[in-house]
Amino acid sequence: MDTTHPAAVAALTAMSAIGAGLRGRAALERFWELTVAPSQVRFEVAAVHPAGAEAAVVASVSARFATGARVGYDGVFVYRVDDDGRIVSLRAYWDLSPVLSALTG
Repeated sequence: MDTTHPAAVAALTAMSAIGAGLRGRAALERFWELTVAPSQVRFEVAAVHPAGAEAAVVASVSARFATGARVGYDGVFVYRVDDDGRIVSLRAYWDLSPVLSALTG
């Protein structure tokens, strides 16, 4: 998947919000454009545990930000999809501190 095109990524989801602050498709696209698209992000999936319309994905993530900073962390990502296969919910469990350290130097 080409992660540099926020509209293409947004088409894979039926979500209209991230957290408490971002609402609407345009906000989701802008979030992606500012955070993921300019970075090199790699997910190395260790396991996928499907259960109906949900799946828990265990993965190691590595990223190189536009600033050149690098970070790696492990996480569990829980997805729920609708009948069309679009993501309607995503919960991510990971430690934010390594990312903040990489971004703030």
